[in-house]
Amino acid sequence: MSDIVSIYVNPNKINKCLTDAEKNGKKLYKKNETYRLLANCLENPDFQQLFNNHFDTLDNLKVILMFMKLYNQIGQNSPIELNGYQKLAIMDKLMKDKDFRRKICHQTSNSVKIETHSKLLQNN
Repeated sequence: MSDIVSIYVNPNKINKCLTDAEKNGKKLYKKNETYRLLANCLENPDFQQLFNNHFDTLDNLKVILMFMKLYNQIGQNSPIELNGYQKLAIMDKLMKDKDFRRKICHQTSNSVKIETHSKLLQNN
C-alpha cells in the first residue's frame, strides 16, 4: 500500500475504511463537478498516460497546457467541423511557425493566473 493511502486507511480496519471512502467518494462525485471531471479524466487510461508523461514538471505542464488550449481553440474557432486528425495537423503547422509559436507561448504564460485557481477552490 502506498504511503498516501496508508495515511488515510488504518491497516487494522482496511475494509471499513475503504467502504466508508467509497461511500464518501460517491457523495463527492455527485455533489462536486470539479471532482467528478477530475475523476473521469484520471480514470481514463489515455489521459492517465498523458498525465504521467507530461505533468511531471511545471515547464512540461505549461507546454502540454499550451497544446491543449491551442487544440481546443482550433476546434472552437473553425468555421467548419474538424475531426481530431485535422486539428492535430493544423496545430502542428501553427506550432512550426516560429512567430506564431512565440505568440502562443506568451499568451499561455499570461493566461495562467491566480484567479483561475480561486474558481476551482470555490466549487469545494
